[in-house]
Amino acid sequence: MSPNPSRPGLLGLVLHQAEVRRCLDDAWDLRLDERILTARQAASCLLRPEVGDLVLLSVAESGDHYILAVLERAASEEVAHFNLPQDSVLHSSGRLTLAPEQELLCVTTRIGLQAAGADANIGLVELTTRALRTQAERIVTLARQMDATIGELVQRLTRSQRFVHQDEECQCANLRLLVEKTAVLQSRETFIQAQEQVKVDGETVQLG
Repeated sequence: MSPNPSRPGLLGLVLHQAEVRRCLDDAWDLRLDERILTARQAASCLLRPEVGDLVLLSVAESGDHYILAVLERAASEEVAHFNLPQDSVLHSSGRLTLAPEQELLCVTTRIGLQAAGADANIGLVELTTRALRTQAERIVTLARQMDATIGELVQRLTRSQRFVHQDEECQCANLRLLVEKTAVLQSRETFIQAQEQVKVDGETVQLG
């Protein structure tokens, strides 16, 4: 029930229910009875009013009218827009959960994340990026199967160790192995097969 406009409240304010008729740049035209009033959105009203919405309007004698709340949406299936100030912080002393039933989207120019720890349980991840840069003191990867298609791979390592429990196979057009000091090949049986030529060149060659 709207207060009697002939009896203003504190500071000359009167509350009414009004209908949004038009959206301006930073204000709204509202229909109140047979009048059209222009009002701005109050800082505490985060839901952006849309045309046809029923809102709670604060009418002041000074002419500064404010939309305090959106009471009913004209089209409940439309996207709801929440307007926050330029810099905003959502604070909780406990746990904060975002739980949309369908999808969670984040559209922005830059994302920053700071946390002491992070856990993610995701069924499928698809990442499309122009460049990817990671810095970590230690990385541990556990995977049952990994498949990578890379145009060019360059690795610069101080020390490298690889342990293969079963078979390892390398297929390439050309293979060049450069060792600065000593190369050691140890196996129970070694087979070298070439269709045309096998060449061993060195200052000293020892067999057996």
